Amino acid sequence: MYEYQKTNAGLGQIQDGVVNIFGKGIGVSPALPPTPAPHIVPANVGIFGSGVAVSPARPPYPVTGIESCAMGNCGAYPMGTVPTGNGTQTGRPLWQYAAVGGAIGLGLYIFSRRARMRMNPDKLSDAEIVKQAAGLTIQAGIPTILWGPPGIGKTQWVKGLGKAMAFMNKGEPVKVITLIGSTKDPTDIGGMPNIEGGLNPPSWAAEIQQRSVLGQRTILFLDEFSSMSDIVHAALLRVVNEKVAGDTDFDPKSGPLRGHAVHIVGAANRKRHGASARDLPPPAANRMIHFEWPSPTAVEWAEGMLFGWKSPFYFELPTDWRQSAGKRQALEEIAAFLKFREGPKHDPILFAMPEPREMDERGSKRTGGPWPSPRSWELAADALGATLAAGAPKDVQLTAVEGAVGEGAAGELFTFRRYEDLPDPEAILRKPYDWKVDPDIVKLFITSQAIANAVMRKVTLDRYDRAWQAMEHAVDVTDDVPTLVMAARSLVDIKKDPRYKDVLAKWTPTPVVMKKFYPSLKKMGWV
Repeated sequence: MYEYQKTNAGLGQIQDGVVNIFGKGIGVSPALPPTPAPHIVPANVGIFGSGVAVSPARPPYPVTGIESCAMGNCGAYPMGTVPTGNGTQTGRPLWQYAAVGGAIGLGLYIFSRRARMRMNPDKLSDAEIVKQAAGLTIQAGIPTILWGPPGIGKTQWVKGLGKAMAFMNKGEPVKVITLIGSTKDPTDIGGMPNIEGGLNPPSWAAEIQQRSVLGQRTILFLDEFSSMSDIVHAALLRVVNEKVAGDTDFDPKSGPLRGHAVHIVGAANRKRHGASARDLPPPAANRMIHFEWPSPTAVEWAEGMLFGWKSPFYFELPTDWRQSAGKRQALEEIAAFLKFREGPKHDPILFAMPEPREMDERGSKRTGGPWPSPRSWELAADALGATLAAGAPKDVQLTAVEGAVGEGAAGELFTFRRYEDLPDPEAILRKPYDWKVDPDIVKLFITSQAIANAVMRKVTLDRYDRAWQAMEHAVDVTDDVPTLVMAARSLVDIKKDPRYKDVLAKWTPTPVVMKKFYPSLKKMGWV
């Protein structure tokens, strides 16, 4: 450790030494080796070459001497030595100096890593992508849930979140109010009945409401979210969706922040990670954006332990993001995608709730995670709008949208976004043989499916026949039956639908259709 010895010589030449770090401050004793004692005070440290300058009163700056310390002048002596009347002699073992020097090196590495990350936000690791996506959805006030095993830092990250969001709260840390789900009953959420027939708000809701009225932001942290009973989850539905507890609107739209003062975050464990953990009921799951929380690396853990568990945002959300061009772009793109992609009953996209017993690769019910619904697409539009407004890269955008509607739907949306020059399916139905077919597999698949979807929206004999003409034209140009066969399946399903039995009764397949598509459809059992 750095030994700072009191000298009578005043400022002296900077020499080698080490620094002892206590918590977030650096403790320096002018007269004694650094120890955790009341007289040790925080001080700034500047490293200049192999020397160290210390000043409790001002930030360090490159000088040739050591500034005066709180209790007198400080001098630094070479590592492992102490002053004597005739010079210096060997002191404490050098391993102590090496250990603390390594800690300082680690700190400098972490700071340099943060700086590089801020300069290169497109080169985020997988774990950082998840954290930045979650950071943006929480900044945006979108209900968010973090999934992961116990002990990997979810709660600590949320606590650090309040400090990191001070820029949104007039420079003051955002207060985190925690509700531990496994210890609550419905009255803790919905309030207690009173003699007037109403519900007295729970204390946490009253506190948050008071803060909201004053324009102060609050993080409502719903810990152990997967350990709550179904009846508590039911009580939480209005809390998450409407920010209402009992008779109390704890984030009133008439307040200074217009109903955006409360940021709701949940933390949950998978069933395999805890005996009391369970799958979320679909109504609760479909109201939140879901993230699989990454376990910290050794470097991240060391950073948190040495410097505090903070959550540095590489992408800060503008306060007016809801009126930004990014939010409008997100709404327009998702609306265009849903209209373009709307399909028959076997291939839904707007509402695609998984089967109740369907399980994911983690052994959890898919209904307890993200899946497409009109409500979750609205969450996806907010998430995409927030990430666009903040200038986040596409990996962060995709991760945020996946958390709302699932990987499959999000993947289709982002594929659609890559191809902005797709032809209008209605124009193709008007003149099928004028379609300039692009042989690109993705474009061909999306466009052919869009043609079938357009017919589904308005089924007539003429439109149905023209759709098959377009399929014939596409297969003549590309001879790519495997890519086109899914759209052909959708058209077959329309023909089989009892609602259109009379409308399409006179339609018969052409020889080209029979030759090109019938074998594939028959092999798959679709005709």
